[in-house]
Amino acid sequence: MSSPPAGINLSCANLHQTLAVLDHPEKRLKVIQVAGTNGKGSVCACIASVLRHAGYKVGRFTSPHLVEPRDSIVVNDAVIPSTVWDDLQRRGEEAQRDAQVLLTSFEKLTLCAILWFDQEQVDWAVLEVGVGGARDATSVCAASTLVSVLTAVALDHVGLIGSTLDEIAEEKCGIFRPRKAVVVGEQRYPEVVSVVRQTVQRVRPDVAYSVLPVARKASSARPFSTYEVTWSHRTSLTPPTDTPEATPIKSNTL
Repeated sequence: MSSPPAGINLSCANLHQTLAVLDHPEKRLKVIQVAGTNGKGSVCACIASVLRHAGYKVGRFTSPHLVEPRDSIVVNDAVIPSTVWDDLQRRGEEAQRDAQVLLTSFEKLTLCAILWFDQEQVDWAVLEVGVGGARDATSVCAASTLVSVLTAVALDHVGLIGSTLDEIAEEKCGIFRPRKAVVVGEQRYPEVVSVVRQTVQRVRPDVAYSVLPVARKASSARPFSTYEVTWSHRTSLTPPTDTPEATPIKSNTL
């Protein structure tokens, strides 16, 4: 595996040390972390929208930004104000100096998001992984992550997070947390499905959901694709057969 290019640090160590100086604001958040190759930003937007309409105050951190870096950090669809952004940037710079570490641009952006979400006392923080999963800066919130979401996985950042589809999938599945919830979207490649199953069996989340398509084409009478959602407890993504909850639930979704 090649060395990370300049500006990418596949480790949470420096950010952990900086957050320690700031009294660990990440530990006060309730996090939904989203990894994958395709669709991460859209999934984050959908999750945030659903939670907001349910009455929750939601922080959303996605990347890359559209116009300027602070566009990546949003609370209830409002971008972080420039004055707050400047203040948190200063706090971050001071904290990294006190921690005697040097943060990358993405780590600074992640830090700013964490600080603002903590300051705003959001009910949920939805975080999009930047690169990979297990060693991404957003995984500094591992202890606060209640739900891990995996979108479609394909070859990306080859040589950086892995050289094969299996290795890349393993890195992305690194966001799965013990005794928490895992949601896995439709996967195209059998290698990825195999890694997902193995990771779920090893990590043993309390609940794992997989979303498998049962109809791809939408008709005029049914404008959405139909998906089958299967429930699993602790052992695998195959639902148990001896409980009522094991019955697949068919629902309409985009």
